[in-house]
Amino acid sequence: MATAYSQASYRPLLKVAVVGHVDHGKSTLVGRLLNDTDSLPDGKVDAVAEMCRQRGMPFEWAFVTDALRAERDQGITIDASHIRFSDRTRDYVLIDAPGHREFLKNMISGASGCDAALVVIDAEEGVREQSRRHGYLLRLLGVRQIAVAVTKADRIDFDANRFGQIEAEFRRLLQELGLSPTAVVPVSGRDGDNIASPSENTPWYRGGTVIDALAAFQPAAPAVDRPLRIPVQDVYKFDTRRIIAGRVESGRISVGDEIVFSPSNRVARVKSIEGWSVESPIPYAEAGSPVGIMLEDQVFVERGQMISHLVEAPIETNVLRARIFWLRDELVGGGLVDMDGYPDQRQLITRRSTNVTAVDHAVTEEMRMLRNGHRGGVLWFTGLSGAGKSTIAIELEKLLFQKGYQVYVLDGDNVRHGLNANLGFSPEDRAENIRRVGEVAALMSQACFIVLSAFISPYRSDRERARLAAGNERFHEVYVSASLDVCEQRDPKGLYSRARAGEILDFTGISAPYEPPEACEIEIDTGELDLTRSLDKILSYIERHFPYAPRD
Repeated sequence: MATAYSQASYRPLLKVAVVGHVDHGKSTLVGRLLNDTDSLPDGKVDAVAEMCRQRGMPFEWAFVTDALRAERDQGITIDASHIRFSDRTRDYVLIDAPGHREFLKNMISGASGCDAALVVIDAEEGVREQSRRHGYLLRLLGVRQIAVAVTKADRIDFDANRFGQIEAEFRRLLQELGLSPTAVVPVSGRDGDNIASPSENTPWYRGGTVIDALAAFQPAAPAVDRPLRIPVQDVYKFDTRRIIAGRVESGRISVGDEIVFSPSNRVARVKSIEGWSVESPIPYAEAGSPVGIMLEDQVFVERGQMISHLVEAPIETNVLRARIFWLRDELVGGGLVDMDGYPDQRQLITRRSTNVTAVDHAVTEEMRMLRNGHRGGVLWFTGLSGAGKSTIAIELEKLLFQKGYQVYVLDGDNVRHGLNANLGFSPEDRAENIRRVGEVAALMSQACFIVLSAFISPYRSDRERARLAAGNERFHEVYVSASLDVCEQRDPKGLYSRARAGEILDFTGISAPYEPPEACEIEIDTGELDLTRSLDKILSYIERHFPYAPRD
């Protein structure tokens, strides 16, 4: 019988980071939670009680989880403790992360990779700077499910007003980060109020317990249910066989699947899946399995490429946005890659046409230059909406035409009435819009036209692609560098006000990024220069680089 490589059956596992300011009661809450859910090993509570007695101190639930001697001596959590417990439906891993500022990096390493977080706030001290910092870092780490435990409620005599103030303040903080807590629970870690069962001390509270808040969290999708990803570790050759080796990091691969290799975009079909010490054929392999893959067609594959299905392939791009944070205990940084507003460039860089041969013209470029009296080129005007790109280009077209130049304006609005009428304004459509315009501008420049291309063209990679299409000697990037404030004040089409109101999505400068040129040929700041001076500057540039010499 055929054998498959697959994961063993498992119960859902939820990883929850427990974070908060130092001494706000994280470890105490976790210790009490483990006790009240019968998750502690026999004799653990008695051992902690005896240790506290020998030290001449009250019983501390925190010592159930604080495993390091340094933590017990100083009364703080240094390392992130990983504690397992279970209920009837799922298994949990609680990561008791340190709250002291000096151990912030330990908190980050503990919280990274978690499905959710329980933020602990002292009812007496309220929201502290470290509480704000933890909320921000959780957002950067991609943790979206957050519940809040307002601890030590017994010390404020379970005051509903004080609890309400803390809840409102922290909700506002999370709202600024684009988050909303799933629950805010008043608790007493020492006495167990609202941890595993409702407390009689909070008759004004209508929500659930901490256990209820944990149960409401959703675990991440199992690796096998995610899109296929297999990093190529090596390619082995045995006789005439070529076996691509790797580990299935996520998803599932089957014999007969059509797969794509990134970033080469080569497509092939799986002929067989090879295993080690397996006699029977392997029909498929799932996440966690090391595999060898043989292909029906021989394509060039090398170490480091990524295997996926054609559907749900990874984003392919050479630009990205990253949210970075730095820790000042030492020079350590981290962050998350964020592709919001950036296009998937896979379709833009994949050449699909075959059997295509370039046509040689009977009219050479030199002949066209002699006829027109000047060489061709592309002046690519880029900048925010309202910066003045089209205004300058249109006036410049008139001036150059009057001087005898063969000149034409390509503008964002006019090409969308025809050539690009089928494109919308998603990041991918924006990129395709610029790709098409870049190719048209390149062809027109080869005919010795001066092409004035006026497009926002927000991504450097798209403008670089237009430069490559025209050739570096023909392409001149003109950065119309009016600030966002200036452009919003002008708002000639009313687009900024609509974008601010949420009526226009993915609007450059507001809800989508703009990447200014790093090394443009010429910059025109229309916030400082009026139209006449702007035209004088660009006209002077053109006359130097495209001198007009009419034929006698």
